[in-house]
Amino acid sequence: MEKQSKGYLQTREIDIRKMIFVVLKKWRTIMLFALIGAVVLTGWQYYRDYTNAKKEAQDKISSLEYENTTTEELSQNLDDLERQGVMNAIKYRILLDEYNEYMEESILMQINPYEERVVSLNFQLSGMDTENAISEIYGMVKSCSTIEEICADINYEENTKYIEELIQVEVVQKTIQITVLGDTEERASGIAEALENIVKEYVTKLAESGLDISLQDIEQRNEIVVDLELLTNKSEVLNAMHLNNSYFANYYNNFRDDQKILYERLTDAETVEEPSGKLSEEQKEILIAEYSDIHVTVNKKMVILGIISGILLAVVLNAILYTFSGNIHGADEVRYLFNSRVLGDINLSHLQKKKWSVRKGERYEQQLCLLVANIYLSCKNLGISRVYLSGSKIECIPIKFIEQMKTCLAEKKIEVVSGKDIIHEADSLMELAENGTAIFVEIDERSNCEEIRKELELCAQNQIRTLGVIMVQQ
Repeated sequence: MEKQSKGYLQTREIDIRKMIFVVLKKWRTIMLFALIGAVVLTGWQYYRDYTNAKKEAQDKISSLEYENTTTEELSQNLDDLERQGVMNAIKYRILLDEYNEYMEESILMQINPYEERVVSLNFQLSGMDTENAISEIYGMVKSCSTIEEICADINYEENTKYIEELIQVEVVQKTIQITVLGDTEERASGIAEALENIVKEYVTKLAESGLDISLQDIEQRNEIVVDLELLTNKSEVLNAMHLNNSYFANYYNNFRDDQKILYERLTDAETVEEPSGKLSEEQKEILIAEYSDIHVTVNKKMVILGIISGILLAVVLNAILYTFSGNIHGADEVRYLFNSRVLGDINLSHLQKKKWSVRKGERYEQQLCLLVANIYLSCKNLGISRVYLSGSKIECIPIKFIEQMKTCLAEKKIEVVSGKDIIHEADSLMELAENGTAIFVEIDERSNCEEIRKELELCAQNQIRTLGVIMVQQ
């Protein structure tokens, strides 16, 4: 860290404790932000709830005349194009439900294509009737009875087609190759074991029926492979789901109320009952009045969230303002930034209050005595009997404090002359030059660092002695 040529540091250090103290002193601002946050968030949530409730009520009112119309009447009131739109929406909804069911229940779709469990079975056959036997075995493996027997062996009670798609059969010369896929090693091995037993039993039956056939060898391999074909299949299913969902949404979102009611009745025919008859005008008016009576309550969670958000926002904003503020942050910054002496650090907050605090009054008296003593000793060492008070915010300093300081120093034969800001008041600068020695009174968190620098620089340029700075807290 380097100083500038005029003795004013380029960077500042932020005291976190002081920053927290200054931020908390602005508790009125924090409470105001908390109130604003609670009002804004609660009002926004209330508006959303009210809008949704109003829309729901309007939808009920607008569909009231259709709800008491039979399905046949609803269909007859539509033209061919509108009726076909409802049927198309039902078709795409059915396809979408089928795809969803397949993705959720299919074992094949649950397999990770990058870690697919594969069990390969190679059955080597021999004999004069091998070709006929292989054809028989191929058909037997793909038959429904075999799949059902496998499901019974592995205790699988869901749809048998999900097991069938895990089994792949291929014939190579006199060898039958059966590949079993699985989401887990246990399931793949279970299906493979059941298939092996079934094929063995079937070959034995074929041999007993008079065919010249025998099972020479069974080769089994357990592997973990990357199945790009399965990855492609899953992508195709997902794309088909997305496409059907888009088609369905395109139809349904453009439906009128009567089309939506017809769609719901046709898709939920088992649960939706046909209306017994049309409502009378009096019944309609009663229902309309009931639906129009909208009640929305204030969300208490949003009130709490708004208060917390407002407090956090106020704290963050105040912390940012403190960090980037050009105002002086305490007596330590006077020493650090300007290399200037601090004659005293005094709290005048009680002088601006109607109620007098004895404890604060005693502390103020002690601080005032210490300040007077520092000024007296400095003047005595330099042989000075007259000082001039100035400062960038001296007009904001309580007159009572200045008069008390003048009285105390007068008892020690030191004359104190109080003036105005020497930067903007030429008369004050001339008066300071006549007195010869300056004491600057600055207010913590209000006096600007740049103005303090200009004051000290102006005194240095005009060879005016500066005794030091008095820091005042209000």
